[in-house]
Amino acid sequence: MTAWMTRELARQEGWGAEGIQLVPSASGPAFALLKTRDIDGITTDLGSGLQAQKRGDAKVVVRFSERVKNLTMYVIFASEKMIAEHPDTVRRFLAAWFETLDYVSARKGETLQVAREVTNHDEDIVSELYDLVLPLISRTGRFEQRSLDTLAGSFVDLKLLPAKPDMSKTYTEQFLVLK
Repeated sequence: MTAWMTRELARQEGWGAEGIQLVPSASGPAFALLKTRDIDGITTDLGSGLQAQKRGDAKVVVRFSERVKNLTMYVIFASEKMIAEHPDTVRRFLAAWFETLDYVSARKGETLQVAREVTNHDEDIVSELYDLVLPLISRTGRFEQRSLDTLAGSFVDLKLLPAKPDMSKTYTEQFLVLK
């Protein structure tokens, strides 16, 4: 997705989908390459970008959530084997996930403390991420059709598929609990 979002940004800017040369790298080495000016920019998660900006190692210039609309980024995957052999486990996992969302929504301070321990990001950064990311996570588990259309188009844009796939074959709602 990071490659597609970077290409989508180039397209939006009028540079064409290949207007930004992609150099695959993990985040850590990418920041080093940025600092030594071996590359001009990186696409990374916002938390790492904000933390690097705070250190003075980089500047966040684009937030993809503001540029790429109608794209679901937070999903849960299960193998077909897991679904077939352990459907109740899948159902319980999803129920626990939605319960966790309710919990973190009601306990920002506690959630931020755990997030700081896990990410090593500063308190102001995890607080900003909490406010930005939590609303982007589906509380129903259902996909919006526009988001699925964007994702389907990304497969063609990246030349992974010759045509948009039937996205209804890529997900199921059978384990969602109606409230």
